[in-house]
Parts: sequence; structure tokens; C-alpha cells
Amino acid sequence: MTTVLTRAELHALVWERPMTKLAAEFGLSSTALQTLCKKHEVPTPPCGHWMKKAHNKPVRVIPLPPRPSDGTGSDRILIQPGLGLAVSPAAAAAREAVRAGTEPATVSVPAPRDRLVDATLAKLAKAKPDAQGLVSVRGAGVIQVTARPVSVDRVGVVLDELARAAASRGVVLDAREGSARFEVEGETVTVELVEVADKVAHTATPAELQALATWEAKQEADRKRYGHASGWGRPQIPKWEERHQGRLAVRLEEVRVRRDSPWGPAMRRTYADHGRRKLEAMAVTIVAEVVAMAVTKRENRDADERRRREAEEQARRRAEAERRAALEKRRSAALDELIVEHERILQLERYVIALDAALSGTEIPPRVGRFVCWVRARLDHLKAEMAPAAFEMRLESRGLFAEDE
Repeated sequence: MTTVLTRAELHALVWERPMTKLAAEFGLSSTALQTLCKKHEVPTPPCGHWMKKAHNKPVRVIPLPPRPSDGTGSDRILIQPGLGLAVSPAAAAAREAVRAGTEPATVSVPAPRDRLVDATLAKLAKAKPDAQGLVSVRGAGVIQVTARPVSVDRVGVVLDELARAAASRGVVLDAREGSARFEVEGETVTVELVEVADKVAHTATPAELQALATWEAKQEADRKRYGHASGWGRPQIPKWEERHQGRLAVRLEEVRVRRDSPWGPAMRRTYADHGRRKLEAMAVTIVAEVVAMAVTKRENRDADERRRREAEEQARRRAEAERRAALEKRRSAALDELIVEHERILQLERYVIALDAALSGTEIPPRVGRFVCWVRARLDHLKAEMAPAAFEMRLESRGLFAEDE
């Protein structure tokens, strides 16, 4: 539902609680709420404001300017749910609820490792590297992982954090029936952990340099001998290459927001190390997205069912319209036929009258007499077919004008 606030009311709200929580209440993305505040010149708390306030440190509230500086701004702010959200307000609220949840208290004794994580690491330790130097595990009973052997220890740290964040928020990490997946209130979201390759500058190998030198020497020899060189077949040394350097990523299954279209926008499904922000620090964010995906998958099913019912109703209406059109066509054909028959009766009646007048007072030859009798019988037959009982039978046999039409 659209909310209407004054600038002063919005200013009070954004300084009362964090933007992410407030945005979720309005059914917006935090970016959309920031944009609204900027548009209407409503100051927002700086980074670290809520951390300082949580630790009872002094904070400064930036006062609200009297009006937007250009003088064109309105004091009424319309807030429409869904603005800036790829997902529905319900999915966004579920995501924010997980992010806002408190972490379980840290204890000095390490928590027991999740059995699924333990089984995954045990199988990973026995795996043989492939041609790229990567080891991988997949299948029932383990989480799908692909990484270098030197990254296995950190894989364990990431999986531990994921399992811990999921368990603390009521999300189950399971792999009993094939690929590992998160389970949230009956919905599942598959997950895998991979080591992604980085694009780095390529350093030419001795073999590449030797091949290039040999080619250049041949070109020079051709120029000296023939006066020219073809220049064809120069060995190419790539400028970039992909190299695994320990950067890990979590990949979730692809979930599209299909409430408005069967091919709606895809939700974020990949989380990877980026600069100083490591994957293990994103565990809560990943679980929050999993919960949002679960809500979205439920909504997708409802939307698919709604579209299915709408398609069936449209098909039913089309079929009914086609049936009606076909029925009208048959009725029109029957009417044309009856008009022709009626005109035939009128013609015959006029002909019989004229025939009687022509033959009156004269001796009628045998063949003419028989012809007159036949014409009268033909006229009587046509009239009988137009009688109500016979007319009803004709319409019934053709399936016309029944009560259920």
C-alpha cells in the first residue's frame, strides 16, 4: 500500500532506526529509500552511526533543511512498495529479517562441526586433482565443492560458517537426496562452493618465446632470400590468462522473480571473495538470500498457477467464442435453406393456382393430370415439413436452438 509522509516524518523515521529495516517495512530496497531521501533532501545517518549508538557513544543528528534548495520539491513524499526491488516485498522482508537477526553468542569451546561439512571435507581430502589441479566432490551425502588442494582448509572454514549461519536461522543444510541444498519451510535451494579463476596478466613461457623467436628468424631468412616475407602463422602469446589463486565463491541455484513474467529478473546467486571481504564473512548474507529465494519460489508457484488458470480461462473463452461462431454459421445456413424452401412453397402455390385456372373447363389429358397430382403432392409435402412438429424435428437433428446453447 502506498504511504504518504511529510519530509519531517521521513526524517524522523530514518534517524529512528536503520535504513535497511525501515526500507523493509516500506517494501523498498535500501537503495530506493536512500534515493528518495536524496531527492527530497532528507539527511540520512552516516556510516557507523548505529554502531556508535549501540555502544552508547555520542551521535549527531543532522537537522532537516527547511525546503529543498531549488524550491521545487514537495513536502509530500509518496512511498510505493516494491520500488527498487527485484523481489517481492515479502521476500525482501524475509531477507532483511535474517540479516537483522542476532548472531549466536561466541563461546570458547568450538561448536561441533556439521556432519555434512565433515563428510564433505573427508571426501575432498581423498579426491585426486584433475588437469587443472582442482579436486572436487559431488553427489549424495556431501556438499558440491571444487577447489585446489591448498584451499581445502579454507573451504572448511567457509562451509562451517555457512552451516552455522543456516542453523542459527532455522535453515537446514542437507544432501541426502543428491546435490546439497538449503531447506526453508518446505522449499529447497541448491548450493555449491567453487574456487573461481582470476583474470591475470599472462607471462610468456620459454616455449612461447622460443616459438616466436623461431618464427621471426624464418621471416628474416625469407626476406633475405626472396626479398619479402609472408608474415603468416605468427605465434600468438595471450595477454591474459585465468589462474586459480584461492578465491572462493558460493553459487546458489538460479531463481527468477516470475510474479509478473515467466522470465523475470534473476536473483543474485553468486557470492565470492572480493578485496578484503572474504566469503566466510558473507555467510549471513548468503543465508538471507536463500530465505528470500525460498519465499520467491513459493510466490513463483502461485504466479505460475495464476497464469495457468488465466490461460485455461482464456482458452475456454476462445473455445466458447469459436463454438458460438460455428453455431451462428450453422444457424445462418439453416435459415438460408428455410428461406429458399419457403419461397419454393410460395412459388408452387402460385403455380398451382395458375395451373388450375389454365385447366378449368377443359378436358385434362392423362399425363397432365398425373403431373398436376404430383405437383399438389409435392406442395403438400413441403408444407408438412414446415409444420411445427416436423420443423422441431429438423432443428433437433441439426443440433440447433437447444436450451443449453
